[in-house]
Amino acid sequence: MKRKDRIRHLWIALACAVCVVYGMQTMAQAAETDVHLIKAEGTVDVAGPGGRGLVRIANMKLSGGHQVRTGEDSRVWIGMGDQAEVRLEAEGELEVRTAGDRAEILLKAGSLYFDMGEPSDTVIRLATAAYSIRNGTGWIQAADPQHSYLYLLEGTARCCVTDPVTGQVEQKTATGGTLADCAVYAEGPEGKRCDILLKDLSEEEAEKCLADDQIRLPALRKAAQAESRNYAALRDPVWEQEEHYC
Repeated sequence: MKRKDRIRHLWIALACAVCVVYGMQTMAQAAETDVHLIKAEGTVDVAGPGGRGLVRIANMKLSGGHQVRTGEDSRVWIGMGDQAEVRLEAEGELEVRTAGDRAEILLKAGSLYFDMGEPSDTVIRLATAAYSIRNGTGWIQAADPQHSYLYLLEGTARCCVTDPVTGQVEQKTATGGTLADCAVYAEGPEGKRCDILLKDLSEEEAEKCLADDQIRLPALRKAAQAESRNYAALRDPVWEQEEHYC
């Protein structure tokens, strides 16, 4: 009788352990950023983590290692959670990466528009730069492996550029209405190998994005309707400094 009780208790303990593990996995999955295709125009190719081509379907889920490429005159919208999305422009390439329960974007080529509607940080990486964006709208251009641009219309972004040879790092914070020019070069003044130059976004550069009706820019459109060109007024205060995602 005692032996049967021991066996029963063991089975109960095992069942409880399985439930706990399953519950933890479910919670972890729920906490992960929901990355998925929203829509595509033109030629858009999707590959799995091993580089194998996949059949693209509506609302296709993307996880770490998935790669997306666009052809000429093509673009694709990708959801990054409930209120955030990015759009890869023509002849572009990106890869979805994971960092804990957070999804990141590695922009390998081309330009990427972003609209981060939720107040959380989204990291977009390039070959030598990284941008941690909070509640921002704008676009990023990968000019070449050593050079990238951030056109920030709204929100706040922490910018980081790293020289892959020496490990030298430069970090700055950009606010709405700013153009960030991130570069790695052979050698500059006082041995500097990388730098971030910040300047006000010109009216023409802002209008380029404002004219695109596919991107939600309520604050910028409101300012335009009021015949205001003071883009600096749209800047958000810099939030508490935290670790940069270099």
